[in-house]
Amino acid sequence: MTDGQFQLVIDDANAPERTKAKRLLFCSGKVFYTLTAARAKAGIDDTAIVRVEQLYPYPKKEIQQILAKYNAAEEIGWVQEEPQNRGAWTYMEPRLRELLPDNTILSYFGREEAASPATGSMKMHKIEEEELVDHALDLSARQASVAKEVASEKPATASKSQTVSG
Repeated sequence: MTDGQFQLVIDDANAPERTKAKRLLFCSGKVFYTLTAARAKAGIDDTAIVRVEQLYPYPKKEIQQILAKYNAAEEIGWVQEEPQNRGAWTYMEPRLRELLPDNTILSYFGREEAASPATGSMKMHKIEEEELVDHALDLSARQASVAKEVASEKPATASKSQTVSG
C-alpha cells in the first residue's frame, strides 16, 4: 500500500530491468518475503517476484500488464507454500496459461500434493521450504554454474577440482 490504496497485484519493487528478467515468479502471501530474502542473499538479478494480493475475482488486467512488462521472461512460475492440491495453483494455473504466449514455460514451485495442509514437523517444514525456494530461484543450478566458472579460472596445475552437487 505504498500509494495508500489496495493493489490487486504488486509488482516487484526490486525487480531487475524488465529486459533482463528471465524468470517471473507469481506468489501470494508470506512466501513472497522468503523468496525476496533468498534472491537478495544469492545476488540473483534476473528473476522478478510479483505478489498477487487478490485471487478472486481474478485480476486478469493487472496480470496481463505484468506479463507485458516482463515479456522477455522465458519462464513464468507460481510459488506457494501449501501442497499443490491445497493452495491457489489449481485456480491460477489455467488462468495464467491462457495469458501466456505458446513458447513460454509455466512452472509450479511448491510442495507436492498431500492429504494434510502441513507436515506436522517444523524440521520437515523448513526442509521443504528450502527446497521450494531452491527450485523457484534455481539456486542449485546457479551454484553449480558458479562452481564451474571458478574451476575454469584455476591454474592448469591444479590437481583437484570440486564438484558442487545440488
